[in-house]
Amino acid sequence: MLEFKDKCVIGIDLAASNRNPTGWTLLKNKTVQTRLLYTDKEILNTLQKHHALIAIDAPLSLPKKGAFFRKPDKEMIRKG
Repeated sequence: MLEFKDKCVIGIDLAASNRNPTGWTLLKNKTVQTRLLYTDKEILNTLQKHHALIAIDAPLSLPKKGAFFRKPDKEMIRKG
């Protein structure tokens, strides 16, 4: 079993392009930090500041034509 006391966990939701932000969340002990990052350099610089377990949400492939949204994505767009 892993012991996470005084450890960090980072979650990243990668954007498809630099025009859209990448979501970043840091969980450390009982605190949460969130940020929006726009470039690969910004993402890497932010990650290098923390020794953490990193979880990345990114599709392995995209459809050839048109926009693709999963059901949860559509619900979040609908809710604004």
